[in-house]
Amino acid sequence: MARCAPTLLFVMCLLATAAAKAEPFEYIRIGDKDGFGFTAPAPLVRATPPPHNRPADTNRDGILGRNEFLPDLNADGGVAWVSDDNFDNRSQDEVDNAVVDCRGCVLVSANSTGSNWTDLSLSVSSPNVNRPDADGPTVPNNAVFVFDFKVAGSDIIPGSRLFFNLVFGDYDIDPALIGVQFPRTAAPDPRPA
Repeated sequence: MARCAPTLLFVMCLLATAAAKAEPFEYIRIGDKDGFGFTAPAPLVRATPPPHNRPADTNRDGILGRNEFLPDLNADGGVAWVSDDNFDNRSQDEVDNAVVDCRGCVLVSANSTGSNWTDLSLSVSSPNVNRPDADGPTVPNNAVFVFDFKVAGSDIIPGSRLFFNLVFGDYDIDPALIGVQFPRTAAPDPRPA
C-alpha cells in the first residue's frame, strides 16, 4: 500500500438546498482545485513495484483528483513521510493565505483562512522553510481552516443541510481525525425582514 505525507488540497463547504428552487449561494472554498498543485501530472507515477510506470493521474485528464494518487516523486515505490516525496506547490496567493472562492456569498471576511495549508506536504522530512505553523515540520501539524462568510438569509431554505467536503491525501495517519466546529449562534441579520 502506498503511503503519503498528509496534504490538504482544498476545502469546500456547500449548503444543499431543495432541487426545486435554484439558490444563488453554491459554495465557499478555501484553496483551489489544482490537483495538489501538480499542474502537469502526465509524467508522474504512483507508488508501485518496479518498473514504476503506472500513472498518478489515472484518467489522464491533467489534474489529480478523486480516486487518483499522490505521485511517487523519487520513484522508490512508496509515498511516505520518510521517502523524500515532499512538495510545496502553493501559489504565492496560497502562501499568503489569500485563496478563498465563494459563489453566492454576500460577504467573505478576511478572517477566512487556511489556503496556506494547501498544496503542501506536511512531512517531518520536508525541507520546506515556509511552513504554515510555528513548529515547522515537527508534529503535530494542525491545519486550521476558518470559513467566515455571510449568505443572504433569503437565499437559504430553513432546514437546508450543510455539506462539508475535505480533499486530502494522508495514508500515514490511521484514522485521520477531522474536527469541525460551528458557532453556537449566528449573528442576527441587521437588515429589515
